[in-house]
Amino acid sequence: MCRHCLHYSPADTIREAIRLTTRYKLSHWDSLIVSAALLAGCDTLYSEDMQDGQGFEEQLTIINPFKEAAIGSGAPAPSANGN
Repeated sequence: MCRHCLHYSPADTIREAIRLTTRYKLSHWDSLIVSAALLAGCDTLYSEDMQDGQGFEEQLTIINPFKEAAIGSGAPAPSANGN
């Protein structure tokens, strides 16, 4: 498995996204992201919007990259605009 993978197959991605939307109750856009990551063989997906630690298909785990920063330091996590 590669560290940084590329994946492009629109039909497969969309079909898998529809299945994931139903199974995991994801939004359309989140299901497309998760679908592409699964089909590319990824095991980690970094997202501050999806649930930290959530797993998909016994392959992919969501990691919130800001969670530890907020908990570990006692300071608020950085915002998207850098403030």
